[in-house]
Amino acid sequence: MEYKGKQWHDKCFCCALCKTPIGTKSFIPKNDEVISTGGVTYKNEPWHRECFCCTNCNTSLAGQRFTSKDEKPYCANCYGELFAKRCNACVKPITGSFS
Repeated sequence: MEYKGKQWHDKCFCCALCKTPIGTKSFIPKNDEVISTGGVTYKNEPWHRECFCCTNCNTSLAGQRFTSKDEKPYCANCYGELFAKRCNACVKPITGSFS
């Protein structure tokens, strides 16, 4: 099969997290469970949608705003709480929005 211009054996095209083969089928087997959703690409690696989660809170990031630090994905809320600079007056994280 071909993915992102590279050639893969079906059995070698695996989720970057759980290492379960994604292959070319319309479903993805994972831990004896059939997952009918598609995959996600992060850092040019294929992931099950269910495996692509925030490093801190484990919330699914598929289709959500997220950012990364040290090659690890974080949801916007966790990133703000863990890594953002803080306002000197209100001590809230400084992000793209103020509330």
